Amino acid sequence: MELIDSNVFSLMVAFLLIGFALFMYFLPAIIGFYKNKHNKLAIFALNTLVGWSVVGWIISLVWALSSDVKPQNIYINYPPESTTK
Repeated sequence: MELIDSNVFSLMVAFLLIGFALFMYFLPAIIGFYKNKHNKLAIFALNTLVGWSVVGWIISLVWALSSDVKPQNIYINYPPESTTK
């Protein structure tokens, strides 16, 4: 008597491979959500719709790994207006 039936083992291996493939496919979206990117839904959409092509997957991965641009406050000091005219 076998410890695990070969069909059950094959099914378990198939599920593990499918799970790993899905994890790798959605890796850019996972990274985008983990890093809390401000455009994480756009990264997810690009990854979902165009990720099947290698170029689309690489673009979404680079986008997910890039840093968000923080808005900078710019202060301009104007000279005081003269009161004599």
